[in-house]
Amino acid sequence: MPSVFYQKILLQEKINEQQYREFLEGGWYRVQQILMTTDFIMMEGMQRRPEDLIHPSGYFQYMGNEVGPVFWLRVNLHKFSIGKKHPFQSYIDRNFTLEVTPFSYDETYENLYDKYLTGIDFDASPSLFNYLFDLDGSDYFNSTAINLYHQKELIAFGLFDEAEDCSAGIINCFDPAYKKYSLGKWLIMKKIELALSKNHQFYYPGYFSTRIPKFDYKLQIAPSATEVWIREAKQWLPFEPSLMNKLENYLIGVY
Repeated sequence: MPSVFYQKILLQEKINEQQYREFLEGGWYRVQQILMTTDFIMMEGMQRRPEDLIHPSGYFQYMGNEVGPVFWLRVNLHKFSIGKKHPFQSYIDRNFTLEVTPFSYDETYENLYDKYLTGIDFDASPSLFNYLFDLDGSDYFNSTAINLYHQKELIAFGLFDEAEDCSAGIINCFDPAYKKYSLGKWLIMKKIELALSKNHQFYYPGYFSTRIPKFDYKLQIAPSATEVWIREAKQWLPFEPSLMNKLENYLIGVY
């Protein structure tokens, strides 16, 4: 299959978990209330990797605009091994309260998202509602919320979707006042912990880019268990750092 700039499928009803699993397995992902896939994103406003790490082929262009290649990832949970404990795990367990519940949007989440925006240095959706839903507020996905409270105040949440024996991470947010506790990383590991408890096979964190470093944290979730989607071959292959240029060579060949 040739590379694609952007494809989407508009949903009209709740997606069943088997269909969702098949889309995730084929390099698709949820954005708002659609399923989409792409091999490129706009570079405008994006922080670039150092020049010496950029592939000698130069930059990709689409309709006169510079774009960066992206590649979809998943964590093979059969290969996942728990490494070092989160550095603040004991503190979090003692001082904060964890709740895992079906997600139901309300202003408490929106207010925390507003706080989250004040502490990040990259572009993001202006509201949580806009990030998750279309204008009419329809919800075609069954999402689970991981909520973390400090003295009954919501200080962090992470959303994920389940698709049979897989799960997909959707968003993580936290109050910047608690930044020192690395709650973003904690939420990711909690999602994987829950997936393992349900004997899931794969965890899908979205894509990373060979040109943009801000997605690299996804490569650090479980380096020995991370796989990358090769669209033309319709295969998931183990990821390793030496693949960076090879991935771009592959994309150049089918672009």
